[in-house]
Amino acid sequence: MTRETEPLTLPLAALQPSQLWIHSGKLEAVRARGAPFDDPPLPVRRIRGKTTLTDGHTRAVAAFLEGADSVRAIRDEDDEDWGFYETCVAWCEEEGVLAVRDLAERIVEEDRFRALWIDRCAALRRKRAREKKAGDGEGSFPGKGI
Repeated sequence: MTRETEPLTLPLAALQPSQLWIHSGKLEAVRARGAPFDDPPLPVRRIRGKTTLTDGHTRAVAAFLEGADSVRAIRDEDDEDWGFYETCVAWCEEEGVLAVRDLAERIVEEDRFRALWIDRCAALRRKRAREKKAGDGEGSFPGKGI
């Protein structure tokens, strides 16, 4: 590992989610596996001036619910459509999801998760694909399951 990709320990309170909801079944499965919830380290990136989770939201919430104050994180170097994530973070800001503790209050069953989050992200992906086709030219779409 290079110095840039070595995991850091970051306070959970300092991490901005890029996801609005947590799937309760997935959370139960993660919690059943037990700690550590940050292995592998949670991916983060600076988005909208904040250290933002780009994946691993369920593991971050599990760590929070188990009383962790911090988690291991690593800079997300993936080639993603970061404009997509900027929109997701803007949604989080608009709805008051500014930290993992806020996300821990937004745990829903699978059907609600799909309706509230997956479908919303799919609509955003379609919109961005239309914009790209029309000449936007901005990167690929996230392959992560947000």
